[in-house]
Amino acid sequence: MAVATLEELQRWFDGLTEQERVCRVWVRGEVHSGICGRAAVGLDRMTGPRGLVCEAHKPKTRDWFVRFLAQE
Repeated sequence: MAVATLEELQRWFDGLTEQERVCRVWVRGEVHSGICGRAAVGLDRMTGPRGLVCEAHKPKTRDWFVRFLAQE
């Protein structure tokens, strides 16, 4: 399987609607559990193509994070 280039990932991100560009990290609390749902700013490369993350859930390892710039 070929690894996507940064340009391909940026085009994929640009093709998402605003409703699809949300952080998909599963958050579990005492009262509620579900996906984060905040605006996504990038991709956690270790979780695959559904690994959109917000600022709060960026991976700690810089090499695992790809930041996307919203192009309108």
